[in-house]
Amino acid sequence: MRSHEIRRRFLDHFAASGHMQLPSGSLVPPDWDRSVLITTAGMQPLKRYFLGVEEPPQARLMTVQKCFRTVDIDEVGRTAHHLTFFEMLGNFSIGDYFKRFAVEQAWELVTTPSGFGSSGACSHPKIPMCCPGSRYQLSLRTSGSVRNTGSSITVTTVR
Repeated sequence: MRSHEIRRRFLDHFAASGHMQLPSGSLVPPDWDRSVLITTAGMQPLKRYFLGVEEPPQARLMTVQKCFRTVDIDEVGRTAHHLTFFEMLGNFSIGDYFKRFAVEQAWELVTTPSGFGSSGACSHPKIPMCCPGSRYQLSLRTSGSVRNTGSSITVTTVR
């Protein structure tokens, strides 16, 4: 699957659930954000919304944010896993939904034909997951269910 297909399926999926697409922010953050020299995360241009400094255009947002990272810049080119410039796809809720709906939407995206389920990029039930110990606490119990969400989604844990 090509990158433009991944981008389009992601945006179509979240548009269907009421998310508004915002344009990518600049790689050089605005003057009000002196916390970083370059944009390193998809949510960074939305900080003023999350902090309550500005009102978002609506509660559900999505972006295709240009990002630049230098944490492991010495490894770039040695493996296919180290990048400095990339686009980060993000869906955001500013006071609308929380973990349960986020997990359900992500699951639908990767398992349905309108998302990535029939594309060969991901095919249920062999969806790679790396969540244990996540700071977002979307980790798997030993029983295989997603915890801390109240979601009915379950996955089989394979080691």
